[in-house]
Amino acid sequence: MNGDSIGYFVSEGGLKEPIVVRSHGGRVRAIKSGRVHIDIAFIAASECDEAGNCNGINGKSACGPLAYAHIDA
Repeated sequence: MNGDSIGYFVSEGGLKEPIVVRSHGGRVRAIKSGRVHIDIAFIAASECDEAGNCNGINGKSACGPLAYAHIDA
């Protein structure tokens, strides 16, 4: 599967139900308004401390800030 395969699949009507694509800000707004509910969130991070506080700044695979996932957590 190349990087465009999912886009082609969706564009060609491959899904049975419509999907909603939101920007990061639109997603936050939908969650805060109650239109989207989070049951469980898995957030990948490059490192965490003993209490489970994760970050993307430290560790061998540092990826940068994880602020986009704050609303899910």
